[in-house]
Amino acid sequence: MKRKFLNWYSHLRFGKKLLLIHSMTAGVVMLLLLLSMASIYIYSQRNQLLEQTASQAKMFGENLTATLTFDDKGSAREALASLRNSPYVRYAALFNAQGKRFAEFSRNNDQRAGQLPPDLKLADRLGQTYQFSWKSLHYLHVVKLDNEKVGYFYIESDAAPIYKQATFFIILSLIAIYFAGAIGLLLLNRLQMLLMAPLHSLIK
Repeated sequence: MKRKFLNWYSHLRFGKKLLLIHSMTAGVVMLLLLLSMASIYIYSQRNQLLEQTASQAKMFGENLTATLTFDDKGSAREALASLRNSPYVRYAALFNAQGKRFAEFSRNNDQRAGQLPPDLKLADRLGQTYQFSWKSLHYLHVVKLDNEKVGYFYIESDAAPIYKQATFFIILSLIAIYFAGAIGLLLLNRLQMLLMAPLHSLIK
């Protein structure tokens, strides 16, 4: 394959070789720029989702301390049901200080085991912990009352829309780069013909 390409390249005219080199260089630069922009977008959107989830976990943790203290599961379920208005929240659960599930919310009625993520000790030490997976953000917040742990609030946010939007952005950008590159090649070819014409006349 490499030998065929080199053989084909060696038979090109000088102007065509320059055009090919310019096109390949511009294509690589545009591709790297596109990947950089997509990475920056994903990074910023993930941080924004993390901030929203952390704020929501802290707010619910503070508001649900009384339900844990007085063992009011009904009020806890009603409070968690309001998460249905947050479209990015897939699942949330309130746990007591011993790690047993107290109340939960599931957007798709997915009954999950009443277990906390494996980083429970880390959450106890830091006050909260989180982990990104390919499609979700898992956030665990320690609920405290008068600086004493009374439970945990776990929330799972949907991160899939971030990657869907990034993919859509990349596809649109590739289409735009393709058409812009095609127009650029035509203009560059025309310009090369104008610049090389005097040289060809001298050679003749």
